[in-house]
Amino acid sequence: DGILGLSRQIGEVTNPGLIQAMKQNKLLNCTIIGFHLGRYKLKPTDKSFMNLGGIDVNAYIGNIVYNNLINQTLHPGTWMISLRDAQ
Repeated sequence: DGILGLSRQIGEVTNPGLIQAMKQNKLLNCTIIGFHLGRYKLKPTDKSFMNLGGIDVNAYIGNIVYNNLINQTLHPGTWMISLRDAQ
């Protein structure tokens, strides 16, 4: 058990975040994180997982919707979207 921070480099911190460091060291193709939350009640074999560095096209149906983040100058290092943009 533990906590793992996945945010970008924040403010005056000089070290890159985990995902950025992995990208810099060519361990990831891009800085994308995906989460699939398994739905056991619908399908008992459906497992949850996290995908790093790309998009698993087998993990979703439909289109991916991208949203702009709220002002990063005022809220550096946060990943917030306006609820008006949520789909």
